[in-house]
Amino acid sequence: MRARLPKLVLGLSLLTVLALTGCRSMSDLRPRPNQQWTMSSPPGSERLFRAPVWLVYDAAMRASQQVGLDLAEVDPARQYLLARRDMTTFSWGELVGVYFKAVGDCACYTLVRVESRRVLATNVTAKDFTLPVLEALATQLGGAPALAAAMR
Repeated sequence: MRARLPKLVLGLSLLTVLALTGCRSMSDLRPRPNQQWTMSSPPGSERLFRAPVWLVYDAAMRASQQVGLDLAEVDPARQYLLARRDMTTFSWGELVGVYFKAVGDCACYTLVRVESRRVLATNVTAKDFTLPVLEALATQLGGAPALAAAMR
């Protein structure tokens, strides 16, 4: 019995650490009603494309799958999609949110924001899908260069 006690304490300690660090879910990336975009996004997470929202949205679904993500939630009315990559040898998984916003008087530009998050906050080996998704999106749109979001 005494030999099992250290293993039990270690197991409970590990569970406590995991519970305190927390796991992320898709609801963390889902936009809240009337949520406004902020300018505090990290560099490289936004791109302005010269294409209407519906075209960019369709291309983003293909681009997400192209980089190895599975589509989890698609909401054209609220102009976002959520994707995920399940657990791998080196990661507990990743969650990715792609958000769209029509820009300009003619709505012929679309601002795209990509957020990539680890499922487990302590997972240092998780891949950041921000740039791969944006680059695949530019490729899906016919190789058109993405304009910097600062140009809006």
